[in-house]
Amino acid sequence: MKRVFAVLVLSAAFACRSAWPGEVRSVTNTAIAVPDFVESNIPEVRKLISPAGLEFRSANAAPPGSECYFVRYRFTAAAKGLYRVRVKTARGQRSRSDFSYAIDGGARKALVHQRLVGEPQAWRVGCEAAELDAGEHALEFRFYPDQRVRVMNRVTEDYEGHSVLISAIEIGPAAEPKAPAAEPLPGRGVLLRKGDRVVFLGDSITDEELYPGHVARIVRKVWPDSNVTFYNSGIALNRAVDVLARLERDVLPLHPQWVILCVGVNDAMQFAPDEFERYYDQILARLVKEGIRVVCVTPTGFLAERFPESGQFVHTRDRARALDRTAAYEAEAVHRLARQRGLFVDALGALTRADLPRDRLMANQWHPSSEGGRLMALAVLRALGLSNDDAARTKEPLDVEYCRILDHIEAADHPRYRAEEKRTGEARGPMVAVSSFTSNTVTLFSRATGKLVARIPVRHHPGGLASSARRRELCVACEGTGAIDVIDVATCKKVASIPLDDDDYPNSIVLAPDGVTAWVANYYGSSVAEIDVEGRKVRRRIPVGGLAQSVALIAKPTRVLAGTTSGIAVVDPAAGRVVRRLPVDFAGAFLPLPGDKLGAIETVYWRMHVFDTRTLDERKEARPPFAARGIARDPSSGALWAGDWQNHRLVTIPAEGGDVRTVADIEFPFGVALVE
Repeated sequence: MKRVFAVLVLSAAFACRSAWPGEVRSVTNTAIAVPDFVESNIPEVRKLISPAGLEFRSANAAPPGSECYFVRYRFTAAAKGLYRVRVKTARGQRSRSDFSYAIDGGARKALVHQRLVGEPQAWRVGCEAAELDAGEHALEFRFYPDQRVRVMNRVTEDYEGHSVLISAIEIGPAAEPKAPAAEPLPGRGVLLRKGDRVVFLGDSITDEELYPGHVARIVRKVWPDSNVTFYNSGIALNRAVDVLARLERDVLPLHPQWVILCVGVNDAMQFAPDEFERYYDQILARLVKEGIRVVCVTPTGFLAERFPESGQFVHTRDRARALDRTAAYEAEAVHRLARQRGLFVDALGALTRADLPRDRLMANQWHPSSEGGRLMALAVLRALGLSNDDAARTKEPLDVEYCRILDHIEAADHPRYRAEEKRTGEARGPMVAVSSFTSNTVTLFSRATGKLVARIPVRHHPGGLASSARRRELCVACEGTGAIDVIDVATCKKVASIPLDDDDYPNSIVLAPDGVTAWVANYYGSSVAEIDVEGRKVRRRIPVGGLAQSVALIAKPTRVLAGTTSGIAVVDPAAGRVVRRLPVDFAGAFLPLPGDKLGAIETVYWRMHVFDTRTLDERKEARPPFAARGIARDPSSGALWAGDWQNHRLVTIPAEGGDVRTVADIEFPFGVALVE
């Protein structure tokens, strides 16, 4: 077992000395006695060392034979009544545990995920009140493995462990919150009122207070007597479906007047825009039903350049621009829904249309920088009535400058998402198939005439394609959904879907000569998967030690090549492991070449490295025939078919060279395969 460090301490402040937000200011008859530590299954618990709280760290998910770590206490309630547990965490500390509690062995009650924005420490309040009789009771804290969206890459990384830091624990009366004062804040058209409770709801952009901190700062400087309380209810890696699932637990118990909703970056990778819209609409409907007003903030999108801070890529430019396009589809849905149920704030528009370098406004490829967060915050507050004169009262010149920039940004004109199906005739003769990463379709064209045969909707973010002449099927690696869709070539219809695990993001696929075995590169899964196409199941996964984005197969000896962010992993299928690594980072595509040669196309600078397939020695570096992630060579004519992601088109290039011919317009064509 890995080493565990744990310190357990208790707060002496159980008499509810400070009022909870919105509750009564004094409590005289319901004080709770200081609880006594009883037991714990956390190793190395020796003594209580101070009245500061509770600290717990472990590299393990749980002790052997148990589903969670726990700490148990006894306490005495002075009087019968409703009580609620709350804990105080250090600002900026985000627990990796699913942290919950139980009283008297009752049902598990998760702690509300919220903290006060801008406060030195932040309270997290239990979501359910417990009715207690006077007398002794048991309180138990439980620390489960993180139940949020998984942090991905679990194939190569161990469990990250628990990290919990609590500076105080209190049990207080579950009083109903007071209604806020009705007096509006000074200023023409200002919608906030004195005493309002505002919840920021979203993913890591909210969780890390990349814009909420600026909102709280500006309100407190412009209206110092506003008594507006800001809660942070962001959780890293959340999607709209996750936000919807925790409204009852994390938002509604706070009885807010406003919710500022910003979600969509993680959805862009994992859900099609219409799926995102469906969940987002349900979030709005639930909040509006409770009488809560909503500020609908679009996702921030994806920066195509390297990380401004580290100079590194996670998504190369083609992938980042495609994800940015998906975020734009989501922004259009947010705009349409906000017209019906809320106020609209176009964060994506502000970050991309401001007369400022986008990499200055972004800390990495998907998170805003402090300046980007300031711009977002001012856009939010302008929707709530903040004027330029109000912004000047913060005494910060950038607030005024950014307000003036927002004055001149054009209104949103984001594209609307449509995954259209189309058929023009029977599928006969040689064809070429191309996937659109952003429109979630696979389109078939005649190789002889270039005419469209069929456009087939598939699951989210289709990338690599592989065609089986023996089975007359086309396999599609759908990265965003974690599945391989199977299309019957004769009918041009999707006939099956092979699900992979949650951490598998399949984006490239190659078929073995038997036509039954497929090898798939899993991006965040950092692995290759062997798939039985006929049996529609995954046989096994082999870790490759980096984000995998392409796959190829060589025959003698049989090897699977996986292009990753940290070199090309050479996998021996018989041994089930990586046996060699070739020094080409970000190899996003492989192209078979004449004379037992294989080209590995590096997708940062679009260079091709040519290898001898018998020895895997690199012969030379060459310019690829096209800057394309999807590229295939016609074995009969030698002509190339390529997906031009920069100009959104499928092109063909004659074997003898010459002019590139456009076959059709295709948005972000990431996969190309020849169908016989």
